[in-house]
Amino acid sequence: ADLIIWLDLPLRIWLPRLLRRTWRRLRGREALWNDNRESLSDAFWGRDSLVGFALRTDFRRRREWPDELGRLPIVRLRTPGEVARFLDRLSP
Repeated sequence: ADLIIWLDLPLRIWLPRLLRRTWRRLRGREALWNDNRESLSDAFWGRDSLVGFALRTDFRRRREWPDELGRLPIVRLRTPGEVARFLDRLSP
């Protein structure tokens, strides 16, 4: 890879988005891949819960990734505004 783009949005931004998307998939029985569907237990609790995984790993990522990725070319986008400006620069 020539460049790593890290979408490091704050919890208050990504958690509500994750919860809305998960709820929509549950409510509509939306197919994910290979015709799999999310279940309530998979989404919100249990060992493999998506929400639990996201919460557990967010803090570790923020602590460890800056050191691990520091030697690589990286763009760390921390706000929706930074993401929008980055995408605007890519548009012809």
